[in-house]
Amino acid sequence: MCATTLELTHVLTIESSKALLELHKAENISRWCSEASLVNGFWTIGSSVTISLANVLIEQKDLTSNQIQVLLTHLEAILRSRNEFLQQANMTRQPDPTSRELRSAASTKLEIALSLDAHLQWQARDRLAVRLVLRSVVYRGRVGRRHGR
Repeated sequence: MCATTLELTHVLTIESSKALLELHKAENISRWCSEASLVNGFWTIGSSVTISLANVLIEQKDLTSNQIQVLLTHLEAILRSRNEFLQQANMTRQPDPTSRELRSAASTKLEIALSLDAHLQWQARDRLAVRLVLRSVVYRGRVGRRHGR
């Protein structure tokens, strides 16, 4: 590739990251779908993004430690924003059972990505930080349903 293509790819990566982080701010999540379909939209869109980011960690074996750090930082920010949204939103409806498979796949993919030994350059604290945020998001959904929240 020529230098111009590499520069363009870098700029697009930065801009895409900014857009993804902006879309996942708690105040913007409520705009993803109409209020009637927000519960399913939240879980469908959020799970799809999680799967995509996990796939990058799993499949891209040539990531540098800096790229992994940036990806983990973005992933943590996205999960924290989703968690913040869940705390603020008073979603009384449960997600449709049809999204259960996608939600489960997202959790599984992320757990696999975070436990891969292929990326030994991750620092243990980075993996732990994202795992804690992930567990908080995943368990909040499970516990909330059990207790009628």
